[in-house]
Amino acid sequence: MRALLTIGIGTLAAAALAGCTSFVPVATTTTTTTVTTPQRPATTQVTPSPTQPVSSTTLPPIPGAPTDLATLTPSTTGGTVPPATGPAPVQISRTDALGAWTLSASGETCRINLTLTSWTGGYRASTTACTSAELQGVSAWDFVDSRVLLKNSAGTTIGTLSATGQARFGGSLTSGRSVTIFR
Repeated sequence: MRALLTIGIGTLAAAALAGCTSFVPVATTTTTTTVTTPQRPATTQVTPSPTQPVSSTTLPPIPGAPTDLATLTPSTTGGTVPPATGPAPVQISRTDALGAWTLSASGETCRINLTLTSWTGGYRASTTACTSAELQGVSAWDFVDSRVLLKNSAGTTIGTLSATGQARFGGSLTSGRSVTIFR
């Protein structure tokens, strides 16, 4: 009772200091909240795979197929063997090189954009996100004899690339670094 009287007098004094003209005692309540942590599902034991050595065997021959490949001749394969040649050269034009490309040079990867805006030494080129000064310095390009020539602001060729596919050029920079542009 004494504690209740002390709290009541303290609250009354606070109300008087705050300028209140009336006082109504307020009952206090205590709320208890219980937080539960979700349970993890039980883990299952996985049986390890056997550690037996891998073995190999010879497969049986395919029925009707020749067994000795060295004896095959054009007459046994049903036609003539074409002469051995390299891949056919990729036919490209200046417009095939236009646009945005990914540029990769000895581990460095960035972007290059080739346009047909006239520029010192050919047409305007710009690089984005290149880290080396060599590639940051590419500001022009030209197309000569089916090759893309990368040039600096003085118009000096700093790289030569040849088509290796319809959407890929490969070559080298004058520094000796290999360079590829591709889409």
